Amino acid sequence: PYEAAAASIAFAQPLSESLTVSAGYTYLNERQGLLGVQSVAPNSFGPAAETDALTLGAAFAPTPRFEVSGSFTLGRTRGQDVGSALFAVGSEG
Repeated sequence: PYEAAAASIAFAQPLSESLTVSAGYTYLNERQGLLGVQSVAPNSFGPAAETDALTLGAAFAPTPRFEVSGSFTLGRTRGQDVGSALFAVGSEG
């Protein structure tokens, strides 16, 4: 079966009454899978994949009834022991 463990932390800081910025970090460890995908072949992806991701965001609310928000996420996935894997993550993620 597919097994994964994840941890996430996020912070938000209001800069004014109408502007808030946020930042978050996520760590994902997948056993026998890669980004939520698992194969029926036991050695398709190697023993584990680890993903780190950083999210930055902002929300702007000029009035109580209107808000615009956006975020940007940058992540990196690494395979641990890919010597016997059919598919692998490159050394640069």
